[in-house]
Amino acid sequence: KAFGGGMPISAIVGTREVMRHLRPEGRSEISGTYLAHLTAVLAASAALDEYAQPGFYKRLEVLGKHFYGRFQDLIEQSGVPARLQYVGPRFGIYFGVRDKVKNYRQAATQDSDMLHTFVAGCIRRGVYFHVAAHHGFGAAHTEADLTLALDAIAGALEDVRRSFGVGS
Repeated sequence: KAFGGGMPISAIVGTREVMRHLRPEGRSEISGTYLAHLTAVLAASAALDEYAQPGFYKRLEVLGKHFYGRFQDLIEQSGVPARLQYVGPRFGIYFGVRDKVKNYRQAATQDSDMLHTFVAGCIRRGVYFHVAAHHGFGAAHTEADLTLALDAIAGALEDVRRSFGVGS
């Protein structure tokens, strides 16, 4: 998704030695439904241009530092048993889990009822979360957007706290 700027696109890459076997130089044909679809190629080109801009990743890092710090504070203040983990602008929240989640088996132990209550609470407050454990924000998001999300998260954590009798 990131490579295509949100558009459906794929890339076939390899060493010169491998790629020379593909047409137009080689004899092997490559085809696909979205292969070189103009809209997706233009979106990918524009996305890659944006990613190359000075400060692009630094801005995401700064937004993340603020967002994750405040998010963690909200979890701690609520007392809801949850684990927040993140890398760059991608994050996961695991309910009923305190230790670092390192694999699927650990992720699968989370309390799905708490998760569903949290997601429903965020959606009621106008912020979309998916019931999958991975979420994220992007370059189009502003600090104001993330503050709005944090307000919804605070309310949703309160919903979890009240519904399950956990926390402060």
